[in-house]
Amino acid sequence: GHDSFKRGLADESSEPDSVLRTTVVDQIINSYFATPNETTNAWDTRSAQELATAINETDLASDYKEAVTSGNSKVAAIYSGEGVGDIHSIDKAYDIVTKVNEEAISLLLEMPTKHLV
Repeated sequence: GHDSFKRGLADESSEPDSVLRTTVVDQIINSYFATPNETTNAWDTRSAQELATAINETDLASDYKEAVTSGNSKVAAIYSGEGVGDIHSIDKAYDIVTKVNEEAISLLLEMPTKHLV
């Protein structure tokens, strides 16, 4: 995904309870869970009919698709679940595996030798 969406997942304001289950994003592009943004704030409390009319008669859908392409997370959804509050950084897989490996080696070296046999 776009880097701005990844940063949005690690944003300090993202909490498990801040994830929004909304039909707004679903109606625009067929998906449910997202972090709140300008689009969900503007449309989540309005009727499905109002949103459908806006999708069909305005640039809402094309503007949304452009926001997805450009990484504008103020308009396009950052897809997330309740685990979003546990994300504190977006790291490369190599760095994660290296860190886990180093921690495992450190723990093994700290163990008394009688447990290693």
